[in-house]
Formats: sequence, structure tokens, C-alpha cells
Amino acid sequence: MAMEDIGPAAQRFLDPRAPFDLNHNLAVLRVEGAGKPLPAPEEIREQILDRIHFMPHLRQRLVVPPARLGPPFLVDDPNFDIDYHLIVIRGEQVSDARLHQIVGASMQRPLARFRPLWEIQLIYGLDDGGMALVIKGHHLILDGLMAWQGITAILVDLMPEGMEIDRAEWAPPPLPTKGEAARHAVAHRTQTVRKRVSSLGSAAKDPELRRRELDALGAVPQTVRDEVAPRAPRLPINGPIGIRREVSWVSLSLPQIKAAAKASAEHVTVNDVVLALVSEGLRELLLSTGLSHPLPSPRVNVPISVARRTQGQVSFDERDAYMVVDMHLAEQDLDKRLVAIRECTEIRKTREATVIEEMLDMVFMLPDRERERAWRILASARVFNAVVSNIQGIQQDLWFRGHPISTIVALGSLPNDHGIRLVALSAQNVLTIGITHSIELILDVGPFVRGVQGGLARLVPAQGSRSQ
Repeated sequence: MAMEDIGPAAQRFLDPRAPFDLNHNLAVLRVEGAGKPLPAPEEIREQILDRIHFMPHLRQRLVVPPARLGPPFLVDDPNFDIDYHLIVIRGEQVSDARLHQIVGASMQRPLARFRPLWEIQLIYGLDDGGMALVIKGHHLILDGLMAWQGITAILVDLMPEGMEIDRAEWAPPPLPTKGEAARHAVAHRTQTVRKRVSSLGSAAKDPELRRRELDALGAVPQTVRDEVAPRAPRLPINGPIGIRREVSWVSLSLPQIKAAAKASAEHVTVNDVVLALVSEGLRELLLSTGLSHPLPSPRVNVPISVARRTQGQVSFDERDAYMVVDMHLAEQDLDKRLVAIRECTEIRKTREATVIEEMLDMVFMLPDRERERAWRILASARVFNAVVSNIQGIQQDLWFRGHPISTIVALGSLPNDHGIRLVALSAQNVLTIGITHSIELILDVGPFVRGVQGGLARLVPAQGSRSQ
């Protein structure tokens, strides 16, 4: 029986003591009508079943070992029924505002843990004659570049005529008994310790590997001082949150963002420009709360994911590194702020990605309670004020069953005590920033959107942006 272990980085999204689990990400695909009938739910159902082997997690469910002998793991679900995961919504003249409401309602609804952790809403009747697909998946299966590539392979085509895929055979074994789950959990814990000891042994025998390990370990204290010890400012966008969520998004021209990066004398990257635009959005958002200059400067967490497959037993471990970047809001000149952000990201990327991974390795080896406590500190508002992810997608035209896809949005979940989460996704020469926010802390993200739009207009004065 194939049991797929969940990596320690992903285990933090399965807090058994949390009153509710909203640790899921969403993608919104807006499909044009193109003057012909939209694909029926039955057609979409068959396409997903034809291609589902490209993303095996969609047929796997969680198994929790008894007495917390080990972390949960994934197994093929012999009771998998795709009809539990497809939701059809038919409306008339569904406006953008109504679409945002539907997506926001999905964001605040937990997924059932006794089934595979995903669902897709098929929304018909958009006011432009098209439809929307809202794909929701738990962090365990929809997080990082490889997961987005899997979703693309299942739903998206690179040509209008699409591609016929032969359906793969699938014969799942029965679910493991409690005894089998307990034995697997104990074996997993033993294997984790052995792998760490083996890694240390390899380092002892290999001088070059030992040097790299010691360099990384030696840099951990400085990284902790830089990343964890500095307190993020107390801001109105942070505080206790409940389940109520709203979403929005703003779409920008990717060529304009690249032009802004190229125009800088400091060789900034597209990611640096995106962070500068986010800084301008956060500036306007904070001003709208009643704060005034000089504004405290938010610290944002920028994830960097590294996917690895372990050898031997079937396992997929999404290992996380990240950098914490100061938004430098004390600098009101956006061009100068962009340079400051570039200097910050350059230092972080060259020095800290590997070191943070080493630091997280140390956290992973802690006992359960101490590891959970460390994760709560590392993900708390005392360390950073918001999460800003950046995903690079496909830049050519994309199609869904012969219909052009006009918009692709990625939306992320909110960490505890964080009122806003931002995900930038570039596809089809458009960069769309998906915004998830808690209405307990932020009622209106309009100031953020206007700040982003105005920021791009200032960085590329002769051009602009478009929003949705």
C-alpha cells in the first residue's frame, strides 16, 4: 500500500487544535463565451477524469494515525467520487462584484477532511457570456509551482483544439486500518531520525559537504537576528481574525512591469517591481486607516518553495524557504523605494535562502509541541505583517475546451492574525495580484488597488494598468 508522507513544512497547515481549517488556496479561471456554447458540466467532469493522473493528490485523502503517533499522511481514496468535488452554479448576468462574492464565500468554507482536499465550482452566466472555474485546494495539494503546473495540465490547453488524453487505470487498495496507520507513523518517525543521522554522517566524511553544512549552521544565528528577532510594526492590518473573507484582484500589464524593471539603473527584477507596487498599495491602505506620515514600514514574507522527492518510500516534501523584506515606507519617492527594496532582496536571496532552509531543518527535528510553538512564532504578526507570493505562469494564450481563458487569478489563505494575503500570478502577459482579506480588519481594499495602479503609472509614466 502506497502511503505518501507529508513533509514537515506542510504539516503546519494541519493544526489539530485550530477551531477551523481555512488553509486552502484558490485559483479563478475566467473563460470567454467566444460566441459558442460553453462546455457542459459533464464534459468538464470527463476531462478531469481523463487527466487526473497528472495530479495524483486529487484522488488522495488524509489518514490521521491514532494517538498522534505521527503526522497525518495521504493514501489513495477507494471511495473517491468526483461528483462530490464539482459544484455547478448557474446564474444570469453574474457581475464581477457577484463573482467576487461567490469566490469569497468559497474561501471561508472549510474542505471536508474525510475526502480528497479539493473542489471546483463551475459558474455559468457571467455578464459577458462566459463562465468561471473556481479551483480550491488545501495547502497540502495546491501550493507551490509544481501544484500549479498540475492544475494547468488538468484544465488548460495550449491550443484551441485541445488534446485527447487516454484515461489511466486506477485500482486503489482499501484504506489502512488503525494498526497499519500506527505502524506507518512509527516507521516514519524512525526513518526521519535515521535520515538526519545519515546526513550528519555524510557531512562528517565529505569535507566539502561538511564545510557547506557548517557555513549554513554558522549563519543561522545572524539569520535569526535578521528575520525573526526584528519585530514587525503593530499595524491595523494585523490582529485576531475569524472565518469571514472577501477577495478581489487587480490585473496589470506584464510588459509594463518589465519595462519598469528595465528602466531602473539598479538592475531591479520583475519581482522587485511587484514588491514596490505592493509597498505602494500597502501605503495607501494604511493611510486609509487613519495613520499618517511617517508611516511604520511593514515587513512582508516572500515564500521561496523548493520541491524535492525523497528516495525510497513514496514521499513529496514541499520544503519552504522565504525572505522577509522591509517595504521602506519611510521613503515616499517610489523610485528610491524600489532601489531600497532591490538592495534588501539581493541580500536576502544571496545569503539567506539556504540558511533559512537549514534553520527550518532544525525546527523540523524538534518534538511535536516545540515544533508547533516554533511555527507559530515564525508565522506570527510579530515577525511579518503580510505574505506576498509570486508565481510565474505560462505567457502564451491559454484555452479551456476550445474557449479562450481571459483571466487567471491565484488567491492564498490568511495566516493567523494577518488581515491581508497577496498572490501575484503572471500568465498570458498579464500579472494579476489576488487579494484575500479578513473583513474583521480590512473592510475595503480599494485603496490598495488604487495604490498599485498609481504606482505602476509612476514607474512607467507613459503607460498604465487595468483592474478587474
